[in-house]
Parts: sequence; C-alpha cells; structure tokens
Amino acid sequence: MKPTRNEHCPCLSGKKYKKCCLVVEKADEIKNQLPFGHFVLEYDPEIEATCEIMLNKIEQGDLAVAKKAAKNLYDKYPNYHMVLFLNGICALKENNLEVAAIFFKQATKVFPYFTEAYFNLGCVYLQYLEIAAAVDAFKDVILIDGAQGDYGKMASGQLDNLTQLTLKYQNSTLEDFLQLNELFQQGIVYLQAKKYLEALERFQIVLDKDDQYVQCHNNMGAAYLGLGQNDLAKVCFEKALVIDKDYQPAIDSLALISKLQPGDESLFSFNVIRFYRDIFK
Repeated sequence: MKPTRNEHCPCLSGKKYKKCCLVVEKADEIKNQLPFGHFVLEYDPEIEATCEIMLNKIEQGDLAVAKKAAKNLYDKYPNYHMVLFLNGICALKENNLEVAAIFFKQATKVFPYFTEAYFNLGCVYLQYLEIAAAVDAFKDVILIDGAQGDYGKMASGQLDNLTQLTLKYQNSTLEDFLQLNELFQQGIVYLQAKKYLEALERFQIVLDKDDQYVQCHNNMGAAYLGLGQNDLAKVCFEKALVIDKDYQPAIDSLALISKLQPGDESLFSFNVIRFYRDIFK
C-alpha cells in the first residue's frame, strides 16, 4: 500500500515520504517536461537531521542558534541542498532577500526537484517585486509537486492572487502584465546601454497599453535626456508627477534638468525602476 505524503518513507530513510521517494517518483513522471538533465543528489542522514533540527529552531524563534549552525554546515558542505536551503531560510528571516535568493537558487541547481526551495524563491522574488521570476518559480513548484501537493496548492494560491490583482487594478491578465514587463525590462537594458531610441520604443509600447505607469514616463525622460532633448524629457518627468506627485525620481530629475545643457549627461543619473504598481507592495 502506498504511504501518504506525511508518513515515514518505506525506504527507511527516516524522512517523510513527500520529502524522499515521492520526489523521485514525481521526477520520473515529469522528467521530459523539465530541462534539468542528469544530476546526482548527495544524501547524508546526519546532515539532513541537523538541518531539520535547525529549521525547527527557526520556527521556535531561535534564529541565532540556527544561523550559527547553518554557517558551520555551509563551511563544511557548501554544495549540500539542505544546507543551502537552511542558509536561505536564515537569510529570509533576517529580510536579507538577495542572499536568500542566492541560496535558494543554488539549492535548486543541486536538487532540481526541490519544491520547498522553489516556493521560497518565488516568495523572495515577490518581496522585491521581480514578478516574472516569481511566476516562473511558482509554476515550477506546481509542475514538480502537482496542483494538489502541499507546496503546489500554495504556489497556485500565489498565482491566483497575482492574477486577481492584475485584473482588479489593471484590468489585464497576468500574462499581459508579464509581456509588458518584458518590454519594460528590454527598455531598461537599452537605456543602460545608452541606446536611447530603442529604449523609447519599448517604453512607448508599454504606455500605449497603459499610460499610468509612472516608471515608464520617468525612464522615457531619462532617454530623452540622453538624446539631448531636454524639453521632451521635462514633459515626461512632469507626466510622471501628474500620476504620482510624490514620485521622487521625477522630482529629482526636474530639479537637475535646469542645470543641463543639450547633450550633457554629466549631472544626470537614474535608478533602475522595476515594473510594478503599488498593488504589488
């Protein structure tokens, strides 16, 4: 008789079935759907037990002890998936999102079917508003764990929430939002490369779909400044402030623009603004 997800695995590893042989079975089922290729997963029951104890410590509020143990484990076993995951959880609890993302990504590289790592990675991406990356991570969770798995259900809930937010506040589908996000990111890349016309083209497509994206207006202003068209830049910054009167990048840019001569970029700098609206905060 097949064990339930939370029962001990029949292979006598001491782990729950959902964290042991069930993972292997699911991997066999979906191996042709994911581009993971061949991998060898190291398993050490002592390391596993220590990591589980430290994860429980974190749940009990004893982060300091868990963090010290996580560091010691990482010094000895820097490529062990549960050690990477434990360090990611420690970083996440300290709100060190960038470090947490690095550890979770490393954990999924070592163990490509690590649903908990994918889910936590998706949550980290959500927190710093990398929506497209979050969606990809949650989709991987569902593919690996199934829509009815513990983490699959939670990932589906996150995607449903994002879908409802985009429909409610933007009157668009999540897929449309992600397409605009891709165009916006392309615009940022061109802007940073000083390919201003290409950047303007991408930002304009986004604004044609929705002219309320304050970040697009601001970055178009940056592109016009790069082209030496200060008057058009000023118009863009002013449009941004019509949408959000407290939008600091546009305020700063307007304060500086009077000091610029046509073609002079020496006084101007801009921050990369992620593609989002307050709905994702």
